[in-house]
Amino acid sequence: MRMRPSPILAAAAATGLLVAGCSAPVPPEQAIADALAKTGQRSSATVTMRLDTTAEDLAKLVEAGSTTPDAPAIPQLDVVTAIVPKLAITTAVRAHSGDLNSAITPDQADVAFTVSVDGKPLEVRWVDSQLFLHADVEGIGQATGLFTATQVKMMAGQLTTTLPWITDVINGGWVTLDKDTSAKVIAKAQEQAASAEPTAQPSVDPVKARDALLGASTVTKVDDSTFKVATDAKKLITAMAELSDTDDFTAEDAQEAIDSINDGADLDTTVTVKDGRVVKVVVDLADILRTWPKQKPGDTATASIAATEFLLNGVVEIDNTDPTIEAPSPATTIPASDVEQLLR
Repeated sequence: MRMRPSPILAAAAATGLLVAGCSAPVPPEQAIADALAKTGQRSSATVTMRLDTTAEDLAKLVEAGSTTPDAPAIPQLDVVTAIVPKLAITTAVRAHSGDLNSAITPDQADVAFTVSVDGKPLEVRWVDSQLFLHADVEGIGQATGLFTATQVKMMAGQLTTTLPWITDVINGGWVTLDKDTSAKVIAKAQEQAASAEPTAQPSVDPVKARDALLGASTVTKVDDSTFKVATDAKKLITAMAELSDTDDFTAEDAQEAIDSINDGADLDTTVTVKDGRVVKVVVDLADILRTWPKQKPGDTATASIAATEFLLNGVVEIDNTDPTIEAPSPATTIPASDVEQLLR
């Protein structure tokens, strides 16, 4: 069965292309095109994604969307709305050679991937083709209010006897896999990803993607560091269907998505630049939820959300300085036999 992208997901995919620059007195659209190329002309970057919102705003959104009688209940809603504003996902990449405009395979770069709650991290590093992992278990438990390290140790029980490295993880220490085992783990992950979407093998020309975005957008220069980008959602969805012959988003899919959104729906984005490179992109997700969906018969949630004021911005921050991605020391090596059991 084929998955059909929703217009909101299509817009989210498009926002990854939004960058801006102003190193020369050129039209705003050209400044964006130039900065797109310049942003990727580096061997390293750190990108952090988060939601700019509050627990109160999320509660308003959930309440507005729950006016339909059959709306699913969300267990522990207060916990969810409290945690989401504290979440951040950070990816740092440093290519061994070349720049980020090129396709990079695992053996060609060092990577640090971090999910943090109120600054308390779960981090995976890939350094010189070797995997490393650690988690601030105590800190994450305190930030979420869900558990303590002591409780985790109790739940782990006898596992810590047969798998002693679990104690190091709970205590916040680094653990690692040897290079051969690391390669097997990556190969397994790639195999699972390929089997999950056997027909989704898109090949999109970045230049065409950039031109599609600009062709559907009106760009306004606010000042030397800020651009406003208003993208016509229906035009963008149509253009996305024409980007690749190898993906699963067809003209028919595009029309179906277009038919489900209101005329005049647009994607409002604010882009901040520094030294000709992007440092921040903010997408008004609340506006999408309030203004895009067409109301269907019997659908009271759409009108309720449209009438609700709440803050929900998608924020992407880009640090263009060279990240420090090093193999941590000390790090406990997980036996290959333990990893093989976990992979079965």
